[in-house]
Amino acid sequence: MPGLRHAPSRHDPQLRPLSEVIGGPAGRRRAVATDGEALRWGSRAVLALVAVFPLMLAVLISTPCRSNGWTSPQQFTHACYSDVPVALGDNAVPLPAGLTMVVDAVKAVAGLLAQGGDPAAALRAGVDLLTGLVAVATVLTVLAATRLAGHRPWDAGMIAASPVLVTASLVSFDLLAVAAMVVGLAVLTCRTAGGGPGQGRIQAGLRALVGAGVLLGLAAAIRPIAAVALLAMMVLAVRSGRWTQVGVTVATAAGTWTLLNIPAFLVSPTDWWRYPRSLAAGEPGYGSVLVIPRLLAPATTPSAVDLPVPLAGIGVLILVAMLAARLMLPAASRQRWLPVQGTDFVAAAALIVLAPAAVVLAGPWVLRTLMTDPPGATAARWVAIVGGVLVVLGVTWLSFSMPRRPRLVVVALWLMLGFWLVAPSLPVQAGVWVLPLLALALPSWRVVLTWGLIEAGYAVATWFYLYGLSVSDRGLPAPWYAVFLLVRVLAWVWVGTLAWRVSAHPGLDPVRVRSDESGAHRDDPAGGLFDEAGDIELA
Repeated sequence: MPGLRHAPSRHDPQLRPLSEVIGGPAGRRRAVATDGEALRWGSRAVLALVAVFPLMLAVLISTPCRSNGWTSPQQFTHACYSDVPVALGDNAVPLPAGLTMVVDAVKAVAGLLAQGGDPAAALRAGVDLLTGLVAVATVLTVLAATRLAGHRPWDAGMIAASPVLVTASLVSFDLLAVAAMVVGLAVLTCRTAGGGPGQGRIQAGLRALVGAGVLLGLAAAIRPIAAVALLAMMVLAVRSGRWTQVGVTVATAAGTWTLLNIPAFLVSPTDWWRYPRSLAAGEPGYGSVLVIPRLLAPATTPSAVDLPVPLAGIGVLILVAMLAARLMLPAASRQRWLPVQGTDFVAAAALIVLAPAAVVLAGPWVLRTLMTDPPGATAARWVAIVGGVLVVLGVTWLSFSMPRRPRLVVVALWLMLGFWLVAPSLPVQAGVWVLPLLALALPSWRVVLTWGLIEAGYAVATWFYLYGLSVSDRGLPAPWYAVFLLVRVLAWVWVGTLAWRVSAHPGLDPVRVRSDESGAHRDDPAGGLFDEAGDIELA
């Protein structure tokens, strides 16, 4: 039976009070589209228009760099730094094969648009062209998210209105790959579109699987991190038994990636290998926790490391945070972990006492060692390799330990967060990869906007820290930049924990438990072939 579509002004606890400004929540008898209908084009136009505003602000912020060039320190003081001019103006920057094709195409068109062949004019034309491509990619991402959101299409507004678009959209080419990934997932949900009973339905499903594979392969060719979506599908294929359908999409994606990489490899194998080698040889970069010892080393003396009280405080705060997170669970769940026997109370008390003691005793030695010899490329490489394996194993275990099969975007979010956190660097533009998955996995304006504001604050802190490296005695000191970095990492862990919470307790998932009057349930509207799929019974 068709149900009512989610109306934010009526059902969203954060937006309902704000709707009073424009006349109050939607009425109970208001006619809304059913799940089987597409959004009205007028509504889609509203979401597309909302997405343009953050991009306009990003363009406005980048105006000083466009006018005077992307040079230090002004590109940091005006927060208009971008990797794009570097990629367009320097062939020495190692890039994936798919992204190299995009850069070459932008260069060619920019050269035609530039007047008189002026290199500066060609560079500005290239950046302008990329800005247009990013705008198109953002709109496509938002429109695709309206389909992935199922009966909650307005959740795409969390992507469109995010401050992450202001601070990170024009920093790199990443949004092009993000759009290909999200649109590919949306195509996956069209597996029965236009296909009636019998052969037509099978053909429609096959077209959707192949089309999704082509787009996901294209996204992975531009940025390899997009393969996370394919990995999430393989994890869920194990639990749902949909290996055949997933195999079609994965094989198509692999074929697309290969077709895009073969020409570059045949033309110059040496140039093709530069990007993989740059990943393997990279030093710990900005955003990674591995860079913190290097940040603190110049400003920290050995005696200043011996700070037992702050270190013990950190340990206690961690335990309190864990306790608070547990208390967020329903009462029935709390009874499963709260100590109920005397030995459990002793163990809990020992943990509270021993954990801070261990931090006090071992913390100074660990910090002094790290500051004396900060982690380098070798450590970053091993952390990425071992951490990546642990992320895959951990997410697979989480997916099987849940009482109900997790939604596809939730598994993809876990993998995306995990891979970025163990990567040698966690750049500002990494936020654009998390944003669409987060909005679809945890459709809460409070969560998405809080995370987005933390991302924006970290971006500004990064530019001011780099400004301090360009001009002595200016900018953000290294210890304060380390604080912003840690807050950002904790925010990523926080949203991953919230995703675990709604998966462990499906009754708390706003996507699976409808907030409208119909009371109907949905399994995985963004999951495509996993929606209403079978589920392995777990003991």
